Amino acid sequence: MKDFLYMTQIPPEVVDIANREFDELPAEDAQVIRSYESITNYANRDSTVRFAPFGHWFSGILHQFGTLANDNWGFKIDGQQTMQVADYAENQHFDWHMDVIPFSGPTDRKVSVICLMSDPEEYVGGLLRVEHPQDDTDIRLVPLQKGTLVAFPSVVRHTVTPVVQGVRRSTTLWLTGPCFR
Repeated sequence: MKDFLYMTQIPPEVVDIANREFDELPAEDAQVIRSYESITNYANRDSTVRFAPFGHWFSGILHQFGTLANDNWGFKIDGQQTMQVADYAENQHFDWHMDVIPFSGPTDRKVSVICLMSDPEEYVGGLLRVEHPQDDTDIRLVPLQKGTLVAFPSVVRHTVTPVVQGVRRSTTLWLTGPCFR
């Protein structure tokens, strides 16, 4: 899979409007899936998350971009999950993982779409690193600016390194489809 990362940029002013709305959403500790159940595990993932109402206008932007990126991969997409807003403060991170949750239901996550909602000058650390799906020695540092959208197949391993200072915010939308066979 030669081209497994697709990127574009949306105006920071649009991100600012969305951020004001997201600030009003209730926050909770992020969870990870272990043995087919959600648990809080700060060693693997430490961040605060919010969930935008299903069909939020900002998720429409991410959905459209993810659909365009998927033209290159050809996954059958027939839905999406609720958009997640994640805040990473000092020492918070997300270890290496894939977004696919095997045997979790009638559909699988197929495309992950992330948008950086913070200005990189607002935090230190919090780097998005993505592993090439066919070469685990090829790890890409994804250069993000406020409003950068990046899409990749949900089976691709990725991580957010610990934030050293400040707060990093991102949104994630997962496009779904029939289970992988």
